[in-house]
Amino acid sequence: MDKRPLIVAALVLSTLAAPCLAAEGTDAGCSRIADVDLPYDVDVAADALRFEDGDDAIVVTPDRIESGGQVFRDDAVHAYHDDLRGFLDNAGSMAKVARAFLHRSAFPQAATDMCHAILAVQASGAEIERRFPGFTSPVRVSLKSSPPVARTPSGTIHP
Repeated sequence: MDKRPLIVAALVLSTLAAPCLAAEGTDAGCSRIADVDLPYDVDVAADALRFEDGDDAIVVTPDRIESGGQVFRDDAVHAYHDDLRGFLDNAGSMAKVARAFLHRSAFPQAATDMCHAILAVQASGAEIERRFPGFTSPVRVSLKSSPPVARTPSGTIHP
């Protein structure tokens, strides 16, 4: 599976998800997504997700992660695998993105689904990185930092 269509689909949908959700009166954190990067070629076979960049390969199954010659097993791996799979399923088809553009009623849902998949894989990836020393998630999500909040003497909050 070529990584470029995945990234284009993820960025298009995540960029447009925040305005779609804002129009519906919710944001669900989508506006926090700054960037999504997947610098690997991806192969999905049954329950094994293989990420390869020529020098390195990462294999994620529901019960383990193989990376850098190490095998990592933890209760959090299953959720991470499911979040990676959800991200790949949402971003995997440019045809799906094109159909979402053609069917205006379907686009907000596609954007919302992609946003949720990106936020889920970011959260579970960060958890795995904390538990598995030296591991870096193959799907790299950058979130915007919140603007500093300042209080005036009268207690008014200014972003």
